Parts: sequence; structure tokens; C-alpha cells
Amino acid sequence: MIPKTFSSIEGLRGWMAWWVVIGHAMHLAGSPNWLPPELKKIALKGDSAVNIFIIVSGFVITHLLLSRHESYIRYITKRFFRLFPVYVVCGMLALYTLPEYVYAYVALPYAHDSAMRIERIQATEANFPEHLFWHLTILHGLVPEGLLRYASSSILAPAWSLSLEWQFYLLAPFIVPVFATGFARKTRLLVTTLACAFLFVLSKLYLKDQYQYPSMLFLSIHFFMFGILTRIFLDLKRYRALVLLVPTTLLIWKPLEGVIWMVWCCFIFCEAGLIHHGVLSKAINIAARWLATNPINTLLGRWSFSTYLVHIPLFSVAVATLPVLRHTVTQDAVWFALLVAMLLLPLVSWFLYRHVEMAGIRWGGKLAARLS
Repeated sequence: MIPKTFSSIEGLRGWMAWWVVIGHAMHLAGSPNWLPPELKKIALKGDSAVNIFIIVSGFVITHLLLSRHESYIRYITKRFFRLFPVYVVCGMLALYTLPEYVYAYVALPYAHDSAMRIERIQATEANFPEHLFWHLTILHGLVPEGLLRYASSSILAPAWSLSLEWQFYLLAPFIVPVFATGFARKTRLLVTTLACAFLFVLSKLYLKDQYQYPSMLFLSIHFFMFGILTRIFLDLKRYRALVLLVPTTLLIWKPLEGVIWMVWCCFIFCEAGLIHHGVLSKAINIAARWLATNPINTLLGRWSFSTYLVHIPLFSVAVATLPVLRHTVTQDAVWFALLVAMLLLPLVSWFLYRHVEMAGIRWGGKLAARLS
């Protein structure tokens, strides 16, 4: 029987959020000398963590749509209030701490790609009403660079992937049912698959250069599709086919993401009761407890959305306080400030989750009930 929630997915979110946090810390303060070069390369691949977040979104939204038969208006209202309140709060924090951001990411010599950040700040200030409008719609990731420079990342850079998720949320109720019933209705499944593949290829060929990040839905649709198919295969009990599907397709594009998702697929299969071999099931459960389902991972995963959105303003404030404490701001001092910020980050994330995210979820549930 498929469980209502997958605790291993929650744990995966926690890992991915902190992968992004560590990578952004290294972008700000430079790579520490004591870290092995192989780990440096992996830590700086925050885009891989975001790609896995996208796969997880495909899985979770598909699970939601299959387990709760809600009207579209009820579904999208709840999704909106799940995202918007904490997104607005973190966006306001980013605007309020802009001077600290400029000091940390532009004035200091350790930050990566300072020239791009200067240009992005200037572009945002020059067209602030337009940037604000698109950010309030959560569709800023859809706007090409030719129309509005740095539209996807101008106010709060990590929120480009939030816009991508929102685009998926809007269309998921039309895509997921096709794949859920597609094995019985093969023509509809084939047409939808070919349409998604065509739009993906077309976007990669002609629109990729129009986006700073793959923030337009069809530039990242393949990752959502893997999440969708993983969840659907659980109902069909075709996990053997999925084990072949993941390495032969996902690994073609992103080997690191493929390996991580295959490991978590094993955890998911175990939670769903699809792995019956005693020794294998026991080994996977032990690995899951260490990597995914322990209480710390579960909490970090629960707070991961806030962690992902708030860490840049928190880093900016932490580093900007250094001149008050000492005359010379060294790279070691920047790393010390970031480590302090990372120690505070779980507390800040908990606060945002408890008082902003949960409030938004309650408001969304009440409004959705009234609308439906």
C-alpha cells in the first residue's frame, strides 16, 4: 500500500537545501584550502541539488494529485498559499538587506562573479516596477532576458526555481492524469509525451540563451517527468522497469543527479512495500535511517523551503557585520561569519516554517474550502 507521505523524500529535501547553502557559501567566501578538490567540485554543483528538487516536486505533486481528488481551484489555491507567504517575506528581507548584500557579494574580493551581480543590481534598479510585478506573479522565471534583463533572479536569486515550480503547479493537473491513465489510453499518452519532448527540444535549441537559469518550464520539464513517472510506477508496481528507466535516461544528462535519485528510489520502493527481499529490504532501511528518515533529516527537510529562500539575506547580514567587529576583513573572517550564519539558519528556518509557512498553509486551506 502506498503511504500518504514519504519521509525519505522529506530527508532528501533537507540534503539538497543544505547542498545549495554550502555551495553559495563557497561562492561568497571562496573554497577553503582544506577541502579536497573532488568535494569542492561537488559542493559547487548547486544546480544538481536544484535539479533533484525539481524531480522531487514532480514526485510530490503527482502523489498529491493521485491521492487527493480536488478541484483545480482548490488545488491551486492551496499550492499558492504554500509558496507565496514565505516567498514574499524572504523577498522583502532581500530588498531590506540589499546594502549588506552589496557589501558581501560585490565589495569584498572573495565573492564569485561580482561583475554579474553589479550588472544585475543595476538592471533591477533601472526597471524595478517591472521586476516587482513579475516577482509578485511568481512568473518571473518565465520572462526571457531579451524582454527584461535578469528577470528570473533580480530580487531574490534562488527564487528562480520557485517560479519554475509554480509554472509546473499550474499545469500539473493537466499533465499528470495523462500519464496516470496513459497505459490504458496509449494514444493520449503518446501525444502528450511527444508534445512535451518537442517543447523541451525546441526550448533547448532556441530559448536556452534567453534565460540566465533554466527557469522556464520546458527547459526543465524532463526532471519533472522523472518525478512524475517514479510516482506512477509505484502504483503500477513496475519498479523493475523504473530501475532500468532511471540509469538509461537520467544519467545521459546528469550522472550525479541520476545516482542520487536511484538511491532515493530504493528508499521510496521500500517505504511503498515493493521490495520484499528480507536482507535487501533490511539493508535499504538501515541506509534510509542514516541518510533520510532520521529525526534531524526530517526536520531539516521540513524547513528546507525556508532554508533555501532565506540563506542569502542571512549570509549578507552576517558578513556585513564584520567591519563593525574588526578593521581588516580577511577570508577566514568571512568564513567564520558564514559558519555562524549557518548555525543560525536552522533556527531562522524553523521560525519561518512555524509562523509563515504554516500560517500560509492554514489560510490556503480555509480559502480553498470556501472557494470549492
